[in-house]
Amino acid sequence: MKTRLSKFSWLLAVATVLFGCNPEEEELTEQQIRGELSENTTTGGTCETVTFDKYTVGKDGFVNAVMSDQASTPIYVSAYRRTAPNTYASTNVANIFNSAQPTPIPDVNEIDDILTPHKDFGGGGVGAGGAKGSAYANNAPLGNLMIINRTNDASKAYDSNSGGKMVFDFSGYGTVTLSYITVLDVDSYEKGGKVVLYGLGGKVLKTVELQVSGDNGKQVVNLGNTAGVVKMEVYLGPGGISPNGKLSGSGAIDNIVFNCMPPQECETITFNRYVRGTDGFISYVTSDQSTKPIYVSAYRRTAPNTYNSPDVANIFNSGQPTPIPDVNQIDDILTPNQDFSGGGVGEGGEAGSKYANDMPLGNTFIINRTNNPAQAYDSNTGGKMEFNFSSYGTVSLTSVTVIDVDSYEAGGRVVLYGSGGNVLKTVMFQVSGDNGKQIVDLGGTSGVARMVIYLGPDGISPNGNLSGSGTIDNIVFNCPPPPPTHYGCTYTQGYWKNHATGKKRDATWGDLADTYFYGSGLTYLQLLNTPPKGGNAYIILAHQYIAAKLNMMQASSTPEVDAAFAAATAYFSATAGGNYRNTISNPYVTVQRSTLISWSELFTRYNEGHIGPGHCDKDDNGGGGKDDDKKDKDKGKKDKKDKK
Repeated sequence: MKTRLSKFSWLLAVATVLFGCNPEEEELTEQQIRGELSENTTTGGTCETVTFDKYTVGKDGFVNAVMSDQASTPIYVSAYRRTAPNTYASTNVANIFNSAQPTPIPDVNEIDDILTPHKDFGGGGVGAGGAKGSAYANNAPLGNLMIINRTNDASKAYDSNSGGKMVFDFSGYGTVTLSYITVLDVDSYEKGGKVVLYGLGGKVLKTVELQVSGDNGKQVVNLGNTAGVVKMEVYLGPGGISPNGKLSGSGAIDNIVFNCMPPQECETITFNRYVRGTDGFISYVTSDQSTKPIYVSAYRRTAPNTYNSPDVANIFNSGQPTPIPDVNQIDDILTPNQDFSGGGVGEGGEAGSKYANDMPLGNTFIINRTNNPAQAYDSNTGGKMEFNFSSYGTVSLTSVTVIDVDSYEAGGRVVLYGSGGNVLKTVMFQVSGDNGKQIVDLGGTSGVARMVIYLGPDGISPNGNLSGSGTIDNIVFNCPPPPPTHYGCTYTQGYWKNHATGKKRDATWGDLADTYFYGSGLTYLQLLNTPPKGGNAYIILAHQYIAAKLNMMQASSTPEVDAAFAAATAYFSATAGGNYRNTISNPYVTVQRSTLISWSELFTRYNEGHIGPGHCDKDDNGGGGKDDDKKDKDKGKKDKKDKK
């Protein structure tokens, strides 16, 4: 990990990271930012890593939140010294240590065992565990590390000799999947350190013991890609007295690797990656796979059909515990519901409900109740949210998750607009009940430049007030189109020619057999029976076009066939002065012969079942399909000869 420090304005830095938190923690408004807060430089198919280069500190100078290398969501941290066997101080002393310092001579503060890399690799680290050839060689510079500070003076960044525990709260993500953590300097007498991973409700998901790496040794602890993690505790040193007769557990950690995901087919706005303006409210968000800004705004409803508040788009941490008492009326937008070990309260989200609030969502998006972004409570009067996708040009929208639509709040909706301001689609919300969760299907609507979400009815609610509390999450967009659904099967042009009349007639023909084919002067059936003398490409194409047309009336096709069929239709139907431009006697007025042949060959592949739903194995309409196919192949050979 390379240390990266840059100067940001205090306001922008605070605005970027501090307000996506527990609203009860109002102290966050007075913190300072340390380290780099780059805008969301994210790409899909990667892991997030806490490198301890992005962090916030409280008034006491100690660290209280860190961010990953890819997101703005705060991960709340604390660290406590061990003061007696299995006893930890109550004062947070989480601190950042610069491991790139040169070797101190003399090492008065006993820190050379947590410097990186080891001196064998050009760094300042000292100790047999990190030396070259060791199984735990400290062979790479890590820069900033996290330590349990030795004293209550944050300016003196030395690791605690008595060990202790570090706590990481991932509730802003809902839950995470943890893969690895790097730990430095576990001596033999410090054996007993461990990492404990907790899920919802405080359930222990996994415990991993730290190995003895020796003085200055580096180990990468495998956390097994454990999913559903809400909290992680890292214990340095044994819980009791060490073999040296003392409390022990010096050391440091780095590179918490989590949420390692393969590239996803869709992009999703999870509200973990966002940037705030100088007023503290959200300016834009990015998806989980892109750095393109999606500009956002949110306005409270101030009167029927009136939205004239300041822009109050905000982030809400839905992973908070149930507040008792719920003074700020937020338990109905917490996730998941209490029935699923979360903090949410309300019958709509309970187990057994159609709209069960059964998954932790972490950060969600709200219309803020007041003009103070540090007080992250949803607006009781509802309002509207706007999302501008212009940096993408347009997008296709699949779904959005909405929490807490009560019966008196019916009337909320999503409206999708095209680049010209035209309404593409409007989807009404269902009544999900208190704390209920619904996933609103937006139909894969393409060409969307802007989305507006209205929470609550435009006018006065049945309860006599303006209403529309609630929150949203997980805007899913730019999913690849679903694979074509194949149905039916196709017949060759010989089949259609021989099943146009009589007892073997296929009803798909309808009146088409006796209908004149564009400017040919012949009916469809007459044209099918006309040989393409001299390699006439008009007739060659017409044979396969007619077969394709009949097949497409009772079977699926492919986008490639659809495009060629549209082009061929335009060719046959082209007119000027009331007359057809392309005819059998004059076939190449608007299109070259080679293009007509290429269309014909594509239709042939479709009709013969090489592409599309496949060829019919038997005649389902009462005739000898196999014999007809043989006749058709013989005819095809003649057509191919004529092409030459």
